[in-house]
Amino acid sequence: MQQRIREAFVEERTSVFSWPVEVDETYVGRLQKNKHGKDKLNVGRGAVGKTDVAGVKDRETSMVVAEVVQQTNKQTLQGFVRSLTASGAAVYTDEAKAYNGLANHQSVRHSSAEYVIGNVHTNGMESFVVHAQAGVQGHVPQDQPEAHAPICR
Repeated sequence: MQQRIREAFVEERTSVFSWPVEVDETYVGRLQKNKHGKDKLNVGRGAVGKTDVAGVKDRETSMVVAEVVQQTNKQTLQGFVRSLTASGAAVYTDEAKAYNGLANHQSVRHSSAEYVIGNVHTNGMESFVVHAQAGVQGHVPQDQPEAHAPICR
């Protein structure tokens, strides 16, 4: 049933967002310490072994587009944002350096407990991420990146 609900939310977009947008990235997957011994990678921490997902939320329509991305580097994330936003749209992000250089870009510094500066925030996108992860946890195989595609475009 959960799979059918996720598939119902998948909608192909033919246009770009022209309103202010919020952009954020996340990593979806189980914690290494919660995996069985044979499934543990035993390297690194944090995002190791997780699926990278980037998302853009249009503030005017509340529409969200999320995609599994191969990397969260500048080239990948900026290409993702540019493919989904009009050239004049305001782009609001967190302080991740990968977003530096985007046109009409403003950011907040979560590392300094700065979450909102006037209209600049990513709270809507972060709310989507929390709900999407809660919907995924325990419902799809966490070690298979292709299993996360139904919640993404």
